[in-house]
Amino acid sequence: MKNTLPVTEGLSQESREQIPKLKKLLLANDADIVKQGIEIARVLGDSRVFDYFLEGVTYDEVSHRIVPARKFVNGSTSWQCLNYAMLGLISHAPEGCVSAVELRKKVKVLRVETARLEDMSVFKGLTGLDLSGSGMLEDLDGLAGCFGLERVKLKDCESVRNVDGLKGKKKLRNLFIV
Repeated sequence: MKNTLPVTEGLSQESREQIPKLKKLLLANDADIVKQGIEIARVLGDSRVFDYFLEGVTYDEVSHRIVPARKFVNGSTSWQCLNYAMLGLISHAPEGCVSAVELRKKVKVLRVETARLEDMSVFKGLTGLDLSGSGMLEDLDGLAGCFGLERVKLKDCESVRNVDGLKGKKKLRNLFIV
């Protein structure tokens, strides 16, 4: 049987020990727990840890969605928490993380249901963002540095209470709130 887990060769002992713990945190159904996983990965700062988790994650240019790798799909994690984990890893990955750098370059328009937004300014070419169905999302603070945004859609985002992240977006021409 083929081993579907990427090789962790070259990782420090500490990073190797953190992988199973991080996976458990990143696949949680609670955004606060997912945040802990993202923060631990960020503090480790090892691009190979980020590459481990982002290996196989792709961007579908037709649906404008980030597609999770098989290791991210466990059947019990909500899509909003799963997408939050992937966005958090992409946002905080060091420049040495090839997977994250490639995803950041590809994404121009993004459709995503997410529990929270990390710093989305890493997606330098982001012009359109559809957050429809992000019922757990409370604020748009992660958009503060996204000055190229032209379109934002918030449909069925009933928990959003703070849109300060949209301030100063001079290119923003279409804001749909339904």
